[in-house]
Amino acid sequence: MKTQKRLLLRPTDLNYHHYRKDEYDQDIVAVIPFHSEIHAEILRELKQRFSKDDPLRVLELGVGTGLTTAIIKSVFPNAEFDVIDFSTTMLAKAKKRLGKKGMTYHLGDFAKIPFVGSYDVVIAVIGIHHQTHSGKRRLFKKIVKHLKPGGIFLFGDLMTCKDDKIAAEKNARHYHYLVENARTSSALRDWAHHHMFLNNLATIEEQEKWLRDVGCQVKRLFYKWNTALLLSIKNK
Repeated sequence: MKTQKRLLLRPTDLNYHHYRKDEYDQDIVAVIPFHSEIHAEILRELKQRFSKDDPLRVLELGVGTGLTTAIIKSVFPNAEFDVIDFSTTMLAKAKKRLGKKGMTYHLGDFAKIPFVGSYDVVIAVIGIHHQTHSGKRRLFKKIVKHLKPGGIFLFGDLMTCKDDKIAAEKNARHYHYLVENARTSSALRDWAHHHMFLNNLATIEEQEKWLRDVGCQVKRLFYKWNTALLLSIKNK
C-alpha cells in the first residue's frame, strides 16, 4: 500500500504545538538516528573552517527549540544568527534558550519568506525533508543566492537513496530505531506517523545533483541509514 503524503504542512500537522521544550528535545535526539553524530560533525567542520572569534553570519532554517544554534553559539560567541521557524511554539522556546544577544528571530515558512543579506553559513537540520522535491530545488537555489562566495551550507536531514532495496533496508532500520528508542507509546505513534505520512524524502544522489546544479561543490560528511549530512560550498 502506498502511503499518502501531505504536500502542504502546517505547524499543527507536525505536533509542535503540544510539546514542552524538554520533551521535544528528548524526543528529537532519541528518535532521529545519529542526531548527536551529525551535530558533532557540524562542529568539527565549522572549527576546521573558522576561528572561534570570527564574526560569522549564520542562517538557520527551522530553528526548532534552538538546539543546533545553541551548540554553535557555545563555540562561536561572536556569531550573528538569523533563525527561522514557522511554529510560534518552537520559536518561543528558541528565544528562551538562545536569548537576544546576536540573535534575530523570524516567524514564517523558510521556503516562502525572503532572506536578507548574505551569510558565511546556512544550516538546516532535520527540516527540509518536509518540502516537495520541486520545493527543495527552489530552496537550494535561494540558499545559494544568499551565501557569500565560498560560504557553506550544512544540510543535515533524512534522505533515502536511488537503490530501492537499500532504501527499503534503511527505512526498516529507521522504524526499528523508533520502536526501540521512543520515549513513550504516544511519542512512537507521533513520530512513526510523522515518518510515514509527513516526510517526503528525496534521494541523497538527486539532492547532491540539485546542489551542484545551483553552483556548489558537494561533499558527504555523514550518511548512515536515513540520516545524512551534506556540505555544500558555494563556488567562488
